[in-house]
Amino acid sequence: LEFKPNKIVCPQCNMFLVEKEHTAQAITTDNKTHFFDDPGCLILWIEENHKQDEKDIVKWVYTLDTKEWILAQKAFYSINDKTPMEYGFGAYEKPIKNHIDYNEMKLRMLRGENMTNPKIRKKILGHS
Repeated sequence: LEFKPNKIVCPQCNMFLVEKEHTAQAITTDNKTHFFDDPGCLILWIEENHKQDEKDIVKWVYTLDTKEWILAQKAFYSINDKTPMEYGFGAYEKPIKNHIDYNEMKLRMLRGENMTNPKIRKKILGHS
């Protein structure tokens, strides 16, 4: 689904979706579409609200390279992009250098191993 900027609020962090870049969508088993301002918010929201039926949720991400919606599990993720919630996981349709897959991105989000963690940020960026 499409959305209008500054009209939809992310159910995880309660921030408005300003543009398509870095956004994600989840279609739950009741056919409701939920919009997220950051792929990391999608992961956290599913873990907190729909962990038991995650496999039945259709997850989409908006890619930074091709500007298309693709299934989240098919995307390649960067670990150091500037994202709305600063988790760092930008979605790409085509492989990029040092990318990780959906399962690795999910694992890192759930472990807190993202750019919001000062130790991880320093390790990724090579400085404080």
